[in-house]
Amino acid sequence: MNRIRSAPAVPNRLEALMESYRWVFGRLAAVTVLILIVLVAALLVQDGLFPKDAIFYVSDTTISRILQVPVF
Repeated sequence: MNRIRSAPAVPNRLEALMESYRWVFGRLAAVTVLILIVLVAALLVQDGLFPKDAIFYVSDTTISRILQVPVF
């Protein structure tokens, strides 16, 4: 038993491969999230993600119809 316990352990190559994959995936995920944040921020600044006309559905024809409604 002492000879078995004192024998050097054989490194598992699969664990080293998984560690390298995890390292690469972490970097890729971080860059992807950063790109998405930049794109969403650019759309918000340019008012392209949430245009006010589309949210409230205001158009020229709607405004002209509202102004033509007889009140009295």
